[in-house]
Amino acid sequence: MRFVEGKHYSVDAESGCWLWLGRIASSGYGYRGQARAHRLAYADAHEAIPADHRIFHSCRHPACVNPQHLLRRDYTAAMRAIARETRSDLELDDILDIRNRAWDGESLRVLAAEYGLHWTAVGDIVDGSRWSEVGGPIGRPVTYCQLPECGVELDNARHAKYCSAGHRSRQNQRDRRAAKRAGGR
Repeated sequence: MRFVEGKHYSVDAESGCWLWLGRIASSGYGYRGQARAHRLAYADAHEAIPADHRIFHSCRHPACVNPQHLLRRDYTAAMRAIARETRSDLELDDILDIRNRAWDGESLRVLAAEYGLHWTAVGDIVDGSRWSEVGGPIGRPVTYCQLPECGVELDNARHAKYCSAGHRSRQNQRDRRAAKRAGGR
């Protein structure tokens, strides 16, 4: 399958990236049907991709389908490259910013896209597996359900919000039932 400029992608003159015009997932990757567009572009321009290999973007832009920006690596080599890039490309201020923003509840995927990292590398920065010597908040804050009768420990603020909303709806149902019984309905 050949990709056609204007139909499948647009060219970013500054970076040379061919930006996918089709469906883009929240991860930033382009999709055609169930397949990632960059994998289709690589296979079309080069060769079939062995099962134990991954395709990575040299431009660090997940929506890019330019075959010149796509690299095939076996999984182990790819993870080592990501680790090297994570260590060398970031300043100390970047590490502190990532940790503080993650502590405040920002998504690892959003941070990864902003810093040009894989989201697992951002997770390693946040939990202290990497750059532990820098300081700043390590890990994620512990939150508790907002209802006093619950007090369940939750792993992030989003779960606390959902838990609280669920308790509220159950509490409202109990209140309505009690009101019905009291009112004789």
